This record gives sequence, C-alpha cells and structure tokens, in this order.
Amino acid sequence: MAHPAMEPDKDLEQFRIFLAFQVRKLVDPRLGNQLDLSGLVNQTLLEAWKALDRTAGWDDGQKAAWLRRMLANNVRDEIDRVHAARRDARRTWAIRCATTPTI
Repeated sequence: MAHPAMEPDKDLEQFRIFLAFQVRKLVDPRLGNQLDLSGLVNQTLLEAWKALDRTAGWDDGQKAAWLRRMLANNVRDEIDRVHAARRDARRTWAIRCATTPTI
C-alpha cells in the first residue's frame, strides 16, 4: 500500500478528465505525435499537488481555471522545446552539408 502522503490528492484527481479534454483543445493535432499529452496532464497535476496549499478555500471553478492555466503553460513550454529541437537539427544539418567534401 502506498504511503498516504504520496498519493495524489483526490480533490485534484477529479480534474484529470477535465485536463485531458483541455490538452486536446490546446494542442494542434499535427503536434499530437510529438507531444505526450497524458504526460502533460500528469506534469500539471504533479505541479498542482506540490502547490496544493495555495488552493485552500477555492471552489472548483477557481481550481479548474488555475489548473487550465498551469496546463497551458506546460503545453507552451513543451511546444517551445519541440521547435527548439527542430531548429538545432536544421542548423546541424546545414553545417554538415556545408563541410562535407564533394567528390
């Protein structure tokens, strides 16, 4: 049995389906193969769990808005990482092509 302090808070767990729906709305379907959507939801819930003390006294609407904003930030950061990796790959390719001797 897991340690009770390490289990996800049931209060946040109720938002998992909401976040799974939201991540599909936020992410362009063309990026679906490059992003781990369920990983983004899990990351958001983990970050929320770590900052759970902030939500004391909040209603479900306020928590949902807070979680959606956190999810949007995580999606934006992950998309930035994907685009940065593509830029680096193109630069590396261009340098290799320029330095390869032709026969």
